[in-house]
Amino acid sequence: MASDSERVFISYRRDESAGYAGWIADSFEEYFGEDKVFRDIDSLEPGLDFSEAIERALESSEVLLAVIGKHWLTATDAAGQRRLENPDDFVRVEIATALKRNIRVIPVLVQGASMPSADEVPEDLAPLTRRNAFELHDTSWRDDIRRLITVIERVIKGTSAATPDDPEVKRPSKKQTATPDDSEVKRPSKKLIWLAPVGILMLVVIATLYGLYQMINSGPDGTFSHVTFDPSGAEFNVNYQVTTEGYRAGEKCEVRWTVYDDKTREKFPGPKFQGQAYVDPGRYWTKYGTFKVPFPEEPGDYYVKLKLFPPDKSGESKPLDVEKSETKQIG
Repeated sequence: MASDSERVFISYRRDESAGYAGWIADSFEEYFGEDKVFRDIDSLEPGLDFSEAIERALESSEVLLAVIGKHWLTATDAAGQRRLENPDDFVRVEIATALKRNIRVIPVLVQGASMPSADEVPEDLAPLTRRNAFELHDTSWRDDIRRLITVIERVIKGTSAATPDDPEVKRPSKKQTATPDDSEVKRPSKKLIWLAPVGILMLVVIATLYGLYQMINSGPDGTFSHVTFDPSGAEFNVNYQVTTEGYRAGEKCEVRWTVYDDKTREKFPGPKFQGQAYVDPGRYWTKYGTFKVPFPEEPGDYYVKLKLFPPDKSGESKPLDVEKSETKQIG
């Protein structure tokens, strides 16, 4: 591919496999970096051409993961029509565009789903049915994710990569610079010494101007408060308050939540222990939200971490705020 940015594009249906896609994205962002993972194309800003936006996103992607759940093939719209039959369906356009551009497309099966056959999908998705699929199981999620990361590394780097458990696997490091003992090290010329203060002064001016620009053009903001984590039957009710500024009515902020083990500070394994919720804060509004979290089967101390994302490009941006609940003991 012409692109050198080595990004991974995650395609999924929000109402079917958002939890799985979010869990995959979090794992990939931790390993590859946040700027190497793209998802949530359906949260594009109003007025942008959808096809052009997908083209631009895929231009900077080496791999597209097509997350396929049990209802991926049969999902219908409000009129009862199968979504894949709609030429403008988000998922169909994403995958078909990647196939057309000869981008590596990897079907990722979740929820025990199986690969569809060629006669079950539109013609432009038929090549997808001939791709080897990768299965993710709830019971072996961590190991499966590690194996998937290894597959992605091989695709991106074009070489056989070690597994993520091997100590040799590390994030790319900066090239070693020469030491003062190296024969190739040369003393700076007088001209360079004279230019150094000028360069520093220019950097100070640029930094100052950028700071002023940020102050003048600071964007909308949002914060969490009053996060509670209360048992209710076989589940927990998580309640939270969101205060935002600068958003128009109808712009939905995304709340992503994940259950953590308080002892290890690690995410509790399994997609059912993470998810998404949405708030429509409007301008200068405070909203209250709630969602349910299943009890982990293992006794222990747990808490829920919440991340608040803006409506525009929520899958790429850094969270507006991060908050966690108090710790609750189970068992």
